[in-house]
Amino acid sequence: MLLEIKNLSKSFDGMVAIRDLSLSFPKGELRCIIGPNGSGKTTLFNLITGHLSPSGGSIIYDGQEITNMPVHKIAGLGICRKFQNPNVFGELTVEDNLRVAAIGQQKIRRLFRRTDQQQLKEDIDRILTMIELQEKSHWAAESLSHGQKQWLEIGMVLIKKPKMILLDEPTAGMTSHETAKTAELIRQISSETTVVVIEHDLDFIRSLHGRVTVLNRGDFLAEGSYDEIAANQQVRDVYLGDEI
Repeated sequence: MLLEIKNLSKSFDGMVAIRDLSLSFPKGELRCIIGPNGSGKTTLFNLITGHLSPSGGSIIYDGQEITNMPVHKIAGLGICRKFQNPNVFGELTVEDNLRVAAIGQQKIRRLFRRTDQQQLKEDIDRILTMIELQEKSHWAAESLSHGQKQWLEIGMVLIKKPKMILLDEPTAGMTSHETAKTAELIRQISSETTVVVIEHDLDFIRSLHGRVTVLNRGDFLAEGSYDEIAANQQVRDVYLGDEI
C-alpha cells in the first residue's frame, strides 16, 4: 500500500469531521472519493497533506509515519495536491509556470548544471504535450481559459514527479468538453502515478473507471466500482438518490 489511513479522527470544537476512518490506497491506483457536503472529503485531504493535525489515528505513507509531519516535508516525500481553484502565476508564461514549479523541487546548486537544465527542458516539453498547451507555451497564464488554467496547474503538479496526486474537484467550472478532456488526462496520469480525486460530477466519476470510496458524515460508507456503488441502496439513500 502506498497510503494507509488508520482509525483517523478529526474534530472541530466538538464537531466530528472524520470519525475513526480507515482506508488503503495501493500504488498505481486511481481512486475517486465521493459523498455529500460535510462528509469529510476535503478534511481528509487536509489531514493527509499536513494542513490539519488529526485528533486521533495515524497516516502511513510508503511505509513511513507522516501523521503531524509538516506540510513541506510531506510534499517532499512525493504527495502533491491540487486545490479546487486554479492557482497559477498569471503574469508568467505557461512554460515559466512549469519551470517555477519544477525549480521549487530542486536544490539551488542544481539549477546551473547543464544536464539538469536539459532534463528540465525535456520535462517541460513532455508536460506541455500531455496537457495540450504546447502551442500556448509562451502565452501569459492569465490569458488561458478556466479549463486550461486547471490543466496548467495539473501540469505544475506533474512536473514535480510526485508518487501520489490529490485532486480536489478538478473539473469545477469547466465546460462539458473540458471535463471530458480532463478525464482523459487523469486516466493518462494514473497509468504512472497514484491519483486520488474528490468530485461531485457523477458522470465524470463514471468516465474515470477508478475505484470509488463513499464517505458520509466523516464515516466510511461503501467502496467498489462505479457500478457497484451506483447499485448500493444505502449510497442511494444518503447521496445519489435518483441521479443515476
